[in-house]
Amino acid sequence: MATDTTDPSLSAHLLADPPPQLIEVAQLLNRITRRILNSPDLDHTLAVTAAEVRDFLQVDRVKIYQFHSNGDGQVIAESIDQHRLPSLLGLNFPADDIPPEARELFMRARMRSIVNVADSQIGQGFLIDPETGESLPESLQFRPVDPCHQEYLTAMGVQSSLVVPICHKGDLWGLLVAHHAQAWSAAAEVVEGMQMVVDQLSVAIAQADLWQQANIKAQREAQINQISQRLYPSDQMDLPTALADAVTALQGCGGRLYVDEAALIRQLYPGAISPEPETEPNQSPSPPTVLTHGTQPQAPGVGEVMERSQTWQRYFQVTPPRETDQEGEAAVWAITDLHRVAALRNIQPAFRGTTVRGLLVVPLSLGATVFGYLSVFRDEINTETLWAGQIDGDRRQDQPRLSFEVWCESKQGQADPWTEHDQLLATALGQQFATAIQQQVLQTQLQRLNTQLEQQVCDRTAKLQNALKSLQNTQSQLVQAEKMSSLGQLVASVAHEVNNPINFIGGNLNHARDYLEDVLSLIGPEVVADEDIDIEFIREDFPQLFTSMHTGVERIQQVVQSLLNFSRHGQAELKVVNLHEGLESTLLILHYRMKSRADAPGITVQKQYGDLPLVSCYASHLNQVFMNILGNAVQAIEQRWLAAPNAMIPGKIEIETLAVPEAESGPAVKIRISDNGCGISPDVRAHVFEPFFTTKTMGQGTGLGLSICRQIVVDQHGGQITCESTPGEGTTFWIHLPIRAPENT
Repeated sequence: MATDTTDPSLSAHLLADPPPQLIEVAQLLNRITRRILNSPDLDHTLAVTAAEVRDFLQVDRVKIYQFHSNGDGQVIAESIDQHRLPSLLGLNFPADDIPPEARELFMRARMRSIVNVADSQIGQGFLIDPETGESLPESLQFRPVDPCHQEYLTAMGVQSSLVVPICHKGDLWGLLVAHHAQAWSAAAEVVEGMQMVVDQLSVAIAQADLWQQANIKAQREAQINQISQRLYPSDQMDLPTALADAVTALQGCGGRLYVDEAALIRQLYPGAISPEPETEPNQSPSPPTVLTHGTQPQAPGVGEVMERSQTWQRYFQVTPPRETDQEGEAAVWAITDLHRVAALRNIQPAFRGTTVRGLLVVPLSLGATVFGYLSVFRDEINTETLWAGQIDGDRRQDQPRLSFEVWCESKQGQADPWTEHDQLLATALGQQFATAIQQQVLQTQLQRLNTQLEQQVCDRTAKLQNALKSLQNTQSQLVQAEKMSSLGQLVASVAHEVNNPINFIGGNLNHARDYLEDVLSLIGPEVVADEDIDIEFIREDFPQLFTSMHTGVERIQQVVQSLLNFSRHGQAELKVVNLHEGLESTLLILHYRMKSRADAPGITVQKQYGDLPLVSCYASHLNQVFMNILGNAVQAIEQRWLAAPNAMIPGKIEIETLAVPEAESGPAVKIRISDNGCGISPDVRAHVFEPFFTTKTMGQGTGLGLSICRQIVVDQHGGQITCESTPGEGTTFWIHLPIRAPENT
């Protein structure tokens, strides 16, 4: 055994002329590194590493030992030189084979140990000081080996051993162990080289973890898709086969699907007297459906369904299994050994005649109502088939066989725990089953309702026709109301223009009357009347003429005032609202037009919402503005796709909102809506806010949409709306709104 405790590190050696042993270490690392880079298969990498290390160390056996989450371990890779030592590959060992204090040193101090049984010495090297946590130079310190450890190795036919810990993500993942049937020594450089080997194995383990997670996710998605094909469409749903596939995917020995259709219908149709239209109120609902596959428990009572027992209902409806998932639905109950759950004592006798230990229960729910369960059972671990050396008469196997028997006793009657992958898969499958069953029930109810409607259609035909006529009249009124709303601005403008000259005429009529009276007073009775001019008639009729003219002016002023009042007709009340809610509601309505299709790549919405205060406005009218502008944006993107069907680019709509606390007219908000559609040419952009101006074909637009938008933003709210556009690139609308709209607009 090497006793050098002051050898420099391998890197220091490499700076000088390296000895052949260090060159061999570097070559070994190079081969293992290439293997890790070229293969994601961890088992193969570990097996090759064991063979490479055994050949490099020239020992009889090298094994890689992996720890389980409960502290037990298993030999997962091994290389033996000409059967000089018996194989341990695949064997499980109990946690107490390696004391906790040794595990602590392996993990915290990265301890490496070398044992020489003949000299009763153990050399220990630490990468990290166990007391201070500081890094230490490579060294080996020897002390007498523990007699129990020496006896254990001797019973296995081992005279020398080397143990190097393998760490992964800060935990003790496993051990690299070298055994030799004769006395054997290793220099500190070799120990440091083995440390580098396990460091490379940590990289391989991390790489394999990523690969395994990707494979597990892909496998889970494939299993979900396979089972989904059994469930959809709902009119051809194959629940028994889907249940069997779910049990197989979750590595169970049996399973059950319990569905209480009456509870589901009560949730779908709250307040209904009876879940079925043809069922009398006092008639009992149809019994729940139970499908089974594989190993099944015996019913706790005669004719009783296990899922309807009080024990089951109390435990699986009251006791939450864990935190709820992201959507708020109940997660799965993952029970490793149902015989150790005191709350399930009353249903445990039903499983005593079976080897079932594990129980996975997924609630099938709609909202807060649980209408069924998907249950999967798992057998206990079969320990009889895990000892590969049962017929091996080699006495060196006695000690490992004894450890294995201890492990078997600790695993007796236990099932493999449900992994996170199992629970995620079960949750997804439960959602698939729940959705498919809901659709089937809805389809059944829909068919039943269709039958009833067909029976009533003859009696209601006349009423429907009248309703249709009424709807058409209402539609015509709505269209006319939209047109009149757009005309309001034009009417108001004309009224103002007419009002000015009328006021001018009306204001001067009185002066003209006074001037005429003054002139007539200067004409005395001695003035000789012209034969063509009747002065007396003029003197009497002219005041009446002025009176008529004054009456006409007043009438025109009344008409103008009526037009002004008409232009303000139909405005809603002011409300304090969050503009983001209106934008989100509009986007939700237009969502169906933005989804990707086989013939179009779809439209994405990028939102940059600022911290807006509540705005006092006519909410419904502003929503109409958002609808018109966003609808035009979608249509512009669709027109761009039609213009270049072979070079479609994804549509994009950007919405930005920001507060303007120090605007000229007081606090305000700004809204920017941009698209990457076909754009608007400058000559068209100059007319976009004019009533009845449109570039669309007959039947596709009235030319009132943007005109109405301008009326709502400018006239009703005292804001501003502008349009910026570049043909072929897109269009941007800016909306500027005061925090509080004028109340008398």
